[in-house]
Amino acid sequence: MRLLWCILAWTITITGLIIFFAWLIGKIFSNMFSWSQWLFWLPSPLILVVLLVCLVGGLRQWHPLKIQWQRMLPLLVAFLVVALAFTFWEHRLLAGAPSAPTGLSILSWTMPSRTEEAVGEEAFLGRVNADVALLTWGDDMKRAQPEWQPLLPNHRFYRGGVASIISRYPVQEIRPVVSRDEMRVVLAILNADPIFTEPLIVYVVDLPSSLSFNRMQGALKLRMILDGLNLPPPDLVVGDFNMIRGSAAVKTLFPDLRNAYDIGGHGYAATFHRQWPIYHIDLALVSPSIDVTDYQLVDPGMGRHLGQLFYIQPANLNKTPQDQ
Repeated sequence: MRLLWCILAWTITITGLIIFFAWLIGKIFSNMFSWSQWLFWLPSPLILVVLLVCLVGGLRQWHPLKIQWQRMLPLLVAFLVVALAFTFWEHRLLAGAPSAPTGLSILSWTMPSRTEEAVGEEAFLGRVNADVALLTWGDDMKRAQPEWQPLLPNHRFYRGGVASIISRYPVQEIRPVVSRDEMRVVLAILNADPIFTEPLIVYVVDLPSSLSFNRMQGALKLRMILDGLNLPPPDLVVGDFNMIRGSAAVKTLFPDLRNAYDIGGHGYAATFHRQWPIYHIDLALVSPSIDVTDYQLVDPGMGRHLGQLFYIQPANLNKTPQDQ
């Protein structure tokens, strides 16, 4: 019986370490390759639970202490590595929220599709009351304007491709620029004076969600398409990337932009699935000329995606002459 328990304990240990190294390889190679993107999707909370179960499940009090430590130490190290990465790298769990964020408030939300039951979209938009709402798949917002307009009396509606914009500031232009292979990009030019003296170039993107979609190949293809269109470089890119924040594919697609959460975010950050958020696939990217004073996620109470609410301002706004 002791031999059986010993074999079982080591089997549990080896299984936990295999899962840990699969997670680690995914983090190292990200979604650079088709095989690694599957490992990159392994969620850290699940890995922590698995490692904790392996630690507890393989513990047998009658084993000699030396043997137990030889077996459990690798699992304990693996658990600490994942926990530290989860706390400080994947999420900014210890970062504090600003007392009063400043700048242009923007809501980015991938709205429920027509096949999903959604009630209260207008109330959610009114409750957030962002200066600009950048909505993906907001097809019905034009029809629902009598419901949300009293809640946002100073806002106007704009529509182009998969993007709908409800904005307190005028939108000079909005038009789809890419619609190919389920990859969609809408260009919008926003006049947010006096916060921004120059018009803001905004891209709203929607990328394929298929599990078979090769994220890196898609990013390379879309990057090539955008380069051939001679578009103005974006100040802000938002939308449903269906790529995890910080992935190699996102950096390949927009190499000069930074993630808004990495600048002004705090706490746990995942946007999908709304009820049990694990993956941060709805992203907001900003150019180096923009500072993010706050980034938070808001629950619309419907659909599959959480909304992103963030505040932006010119990056040099709070700098002294010596800093510039």
